[in-house]
Amino acid sequence: MIRFTSLLLFVLLLGFVSCKPGDEVKEGGIPLHLGNRAYAEHSTDFAFDFFRRINQSNSTKNVFVSPLSLHIALGMLLNGAEKESYAEIKKVLRLTDEEYNNLYKILMEGLPKVDNRVTVNLANSVWYRQDKSVEASYTEILKQYFQAEVKPLTTVGPLNDWARQKTNNKIDKVLDRIDPDLFMILMNAVYFKGDWQSQFKTSNTRDESFTQANGTSKQVKMMHQENSFGYAQMQGYVACELPYGNGDYRMTILLPNSGQLVDSLVQNYTTTHWNELQKSLKMLSVQISLPKFEIKFDSEDQLNTILPQMGMSKVFRRQDANLTKIRPQNDLWVDFVKQKAYINTDEKGSEAAAVTTVGFVATNFASTPVPFVCNRPFAFFISEKNSSVILFAGKVVSL
Repeated sequence: MIRFTSLLLFVLLLGFVSCKPGDEVKEGGIPLHLGNRAYAEHSTDFAFDFFRRINQSNSTKNVFVSPLSLHIALGMLLNGAEKESYAEIKKVLRLTDEEYNNLYKILMEGLPKVDNRVTVNLANSVWYRQDKSVEASYTEILKQYFQAEVKPLTTVGPLNDWARQKTNNKIDKVLDRIDPDLFMILMNAVYFKGDWQSQFKTSNTRDESFTQANGTSKQVKMMHQENSFGYAQMQGYVACELPYGNGDYRMTILLPNSGQLVDSLVQNYTTTHWNELQKSLKMLSVQISLPKFEIKFDSEDQLNTILPQMGMSKVFRRQDANLTKIRPQNDLWVDFVKQKAYINTDEKGSEAAAVTTVGFVATNFASTPVPFVCNRPFAFFISEKNSSVILFAGKVVSL
């Protein structure tokens, strides 16, 4: 079940709280009005597609991602693209009209205000080298609709500092270095901290057995409580909904039936299944047992493969990127998309964070490679970097 916790937070990190027009301002929060009901549905399609693919690449690992963070970061990228690249990104994001920037603006302003008992912070930034120009109209859009900070790209320190600051120190490093040919970076950060509406008593937490995906058993700290929760029995799984704060944010747990694999559930789960679940949840008295858990997840280079699989490939190719709204010289392309995410869940509630980073390189900005042609005898060593211990040494004098 721990590996399945990333799905538990689709509503947490992609959970657009949709309310009907005319709803009153609740005590302790302001309902979020998207004004576009289709957007929530389509963004959920994006979330499940993204999650299925990242899960498939990490079948033996815990997985935790933020579809919302990726969606916003790619939304900033979309504003810089034209022609076929623009069409690809828009299709992957399931955006069906031209007013998508207004939707991002509503999310940036509205999600933090939904529940005063839950902390939700969203932040964006764009970093670029000051010796090359970026279209002012592009950065103005990012500032107006995404509340993006515009900063100079120099060393890796300020980027990591920004990530730490925006995630309450939960994401402490997004990049190890700034490569010489890296020209620009887009960053999105999402931070969430919510206390359970009904907290678990620490006195009820005890060591119990948890059967892992590989069949082995492990002792874990298992939390317990009995209360009224949304509950449903669905085909192949049961679900329980645990609210945070005033109840607008919630964790929805999907537990496969005994003998069923969680990967099978994840790989076949769709927005249709999700919508059916929402209609089926009923308030019942539930005795819930939930392990305390902490997950740190790094997508590493996986999104460079997953996003083309989802239909967004041209921005990764120098000749096809068409990022001319950022630089009309048409010399930019996307070098990488990465995401780091964190969650800790205990008796009090959950704290979660994610940072998505999009890196760009420029054709005429790349450094000239230094030739190194081994066309004569040479020596070589194999060593351990940290200790400088040399494991192997050799030379090549004939081939």
